[in-house]
Amino acid sequence: MKEMLRKTKARLVIQYFLRRLQQTMQNEKVSTIDNVFLSIYSKDELMDIIKWLYVPTVPQWINYDQMDKEELLQAIGDDFYILSYEIDQARMELYETTKVTPQRVRATLAQLGLETHYLMEKPVTDWDEYDCANFRALSHKAGNPTPVFGIYDSSVSEEDKYIVTTPPPKFYDTEEEANEALLKMIEDGQLKEGEAKIMML
Repeated sequence: MKEMLRKTKARLVIQYFLRRLQQTMQNEKVSTIDNVFLSIYSKDELMDIIKWLYVPTVPQWINYDQMDKEELLQAIGDDFYILSYEIDQARMELYETTKVTPQRVRATLAQLGLETHYLMEKPVTDWDEYDCANFRALSHKAGNPTPVFGIYDSSVSEEDKYIVTTPPPKFYDTEEEANEALLKMIEDGQLKEGEAKIMML
């Protein structure tokens, strides 16, 4: 549990710095793309970044079949977009961890070499609180991020949730805990209905 908390804190700190860096890069408006990404990403991965960048329609001048990695990297055009893509991928990965499916349970337990674990056979629909907590711990052990939930002013955007410092949010292990805390704040008169919302980090 202590290791899980440490990893979650480290993830929040990294996200804080990544968001700050993203803001700085966006404000600088200097378009540079580093060739180091040619050795990090495959051609398919560079194509995925371009698809993400140009959603919903990739421009006609981008022809995947005829472009090499260098040309694809130049089509991306700025380190800012590489950073933004990776931040978005981390966000999607975090949201995926909240979906407990039989396939994800089997894959996680197999990754940990726990094919005989009782959760391998127990239907997800029959899980109780203990089972859910047990799987959260195993999922984190497998290297999956563990989400936490914070109560924020209703004006805070998805992009800014990691860098809000006034007032700093308190984090909760589950959305239910955060919701209970929010309802209590409203009941106690600390907040009015609609002034705050729960966000996953």
